[in-house]
Amino acid sequence: MRGIITVREIAYSEIGLAVEWLWIRARTWLPPDIAMGIECAADSEEREPVRLELINLLERFQTVTQESGEIGSPVLFADVGDAVTIVDGTIEAVRRAGMGYGIEPTMHTRQVPGDQIALRLMFHTARRIESSGVVNQAALVEFVKQAEIAAVAPVIVAMGLGDTIAESAVLADYALARPIDRRNPESGCAAAERQIKTATDALAVNIEGQINPVDGNACVLYISPPCLRRASCTI
Repeated sequence: MRGIITVREIAYSEIGLAVEWLWIRARTWLPPDIAMGIECAADSEEREPVRLELINLLERFQTVTQESGEIGSPVLFADVGDAVTIVDGTIEAVRRAGMGYGIEPTMHTRQVPGDQIALRLMFHTARRIESSGVVNQAALVEFVKQAEIAAVAPVIVAMGLGDTIAESAVLADYALARPIDRRNPESGCAAAERQIKTATDALAVNIEGQINPVDGNACVLYISPPCLRRASCTI
């Protein structure tokens, strides 16, 4: 007996309202994992001037408003259920929905099982570094060291590993969007993340390193200050 597949219709206008809410939320709200990361770094910091600077950093980031120009570039993620039909619009047009700021975000779309659309919006001011050639865990740690990131600590380190620079850049976006207190589900990559964290700790970096679970021949590394903003919703 064949199962019945029910297709859910979602109005394009509903998606536009959701993106508008994400746009405002992401620009005015510091994610709790980022705030907790800075607080934990301050609590464990033995050098009083550095501890005070981390506290001041957190206060500044928490008072940034949507009018500020310090938020950075927007990236929109859309996971679209395979049982969803969008009425009066397309998912590709979502990047222009409900924003009105004259900035179109980079957009990444994936089809997933289900009858919902999961949207995430991220703002970052990350510095991007690219490398080609076979990449392994030891190379990742060295890559972070060579980036000379101690001068701008604390930072978030996100890496994308793929067969091409373009693929790696997309994966790095997903890595940067992941909460910093969430471990990689793939054991090998989780181990590499611990190595990166140890290496960056030696450079006075106080926030977690992240990589995505794909090995390849190209690497894109993002180094972002912890003013990273994110918001998500499901419709």
